[in-house]
Amino acid sequence: EALLFRDLLASVDTPLTNNAVRTKNIEIAASMLNETILLPGQEFSYNGALGERTEEKGYGPATAYANGELVEEVGGGICQLSSALYYCCMLADEEILERTNHLYYQTYLPLGMDATVSWGGPDFRFKLKDEYPILMKAWIEGGQLKTEIWGTKLDDSYVELEYHVDYTVPHKTVYYEHKNVKSGKRVITDYGRDGMQVTTYRVRYKGDGTLIERVTEAVNVYSARDQVIVVAIGERPKK
Repeated sequence: EALLFRDLLASVDTPLTNNAVRTKNIEIAASMLNETILLPGQEFSYNGALGERTEEKGYGPATAYANGELVEEVGGGICQLSSALYYCCMLADEEILERTNHLYYQTYLPLGMDATVSWGGPDFRFKLKDEYPILMKAWIEGGQLKTEIWGTKLDDSYVELEYHVDYTVPHKTVYYEHKNVKSGKRVITDYGRDGMQVTTYRVRYKGDGTLIERVTEAVNVYSARDQVIVVAIGERPKK
């Protein structure tokens, strides 16, 4: 019993945005995940643990991506927690059963380390292969989402995560005209993101730093998103 949840297996802090509704959604999700115990051989489902995200549960509409479009979705933002948990699961060397990267790359974690979720799918799932149970913790503090996995280490081996950008696809810039924009002014409504393919690796080491193996974790393909600039009527640049 003294061995239970003795060791911090993995942790990560990810920065929150200044969107109060999005932060509240993440706080609710974190409170539902916090103190969850998983037994050896047991499978964990993020959607199963949180259930459907509804206004009755306190979730509000916040920015999310659906089919490549920027939308307001109830529960928007909780992918930050599923991503942080995925990151910790890799560091803790757990078995990933289901994980999908976002349509566009995210900035709160290293490239290729995110996990998007939505009610009805996709889901994030993993299986505990350890001999002892684990305890998952998640809470908000100081503008950060803090995520941890506690368990029992039986040796001094450890995992590091790496990524490689295989190629990039530069984003385009599109212009729109609007009567509310003054002449000579430009309003950037979306800074855009480059598309890319990113390969991630799980690298296992002995306690003395000797490499055990370097295995491919996932090949992530992110789409490019246009930069959007709004100008005055008649001032769209000529192609």
